[in-house]
Amino acid sequence: MLRLKLPNGVTTSEQTRFLAIVIKRKDGCADVTTRQNWQIRGGFGLTSLQSEMDNVRNPVGNPLAGIDPLEIVDTRPYTNLLSHYITANSRGNPAFTNLPRKWNVGVVGSHDLYEHPHINDLAYVPAVKDDRFGAIPLDAWVPADDVIPVCGAIVETFRDLGSRGNRQKTRMMWLIDERD
Repeated sequence: MLRLKLPNGVTTSEQTRFLAIVIKRKDGCADVTTRQNWQIRGGFGLTSLQSEMDNVRNPVGNPLAGIDPLEIVDTRPYTNLLSHYITANSRGNPAFTNLPRKWNVGVVGSHDLYEHPHINDLAYVPAVKDDRFGAIPLDAWVPADDVIPVCGAIVETFRDLGSRGNRQKTRMMWLIDERD
């Protein structure tokens, strides 16, 4: 199985056609996941960087980003920046590869909450006041310029302090509850 890392789930029509051709040629199949990734199954012999195991998963954003007439913020620049930060510009980032458990981040773009912020370990929700993002579940307010460093600090905290025992209790929400 190959899981692509696609910030905000964005693929061009050319990329989508290419994937369809490759999948068909190998009698494979593909799923579009709730994390806005493609999971491709079949004998391809391909790999993907930091997309499985206990890593930061694909940053999700509004699937209608840039065309949603009711969007509050275009999530694509933020999900791209988060993905580049997490993977060290697609070179691989060892600092984020040995987490206690998978870790999910999302950037909300509209009131429709397509990104399911309540199931992410960290979700940035846009606020009209002062051009800041609300960081769920921390009840914190973050300027847009601080989205990346705040995310990094939170992932590093999870990496260093998160439980590596019971996987059912190894998520960011449990670490927050422990420290309250």
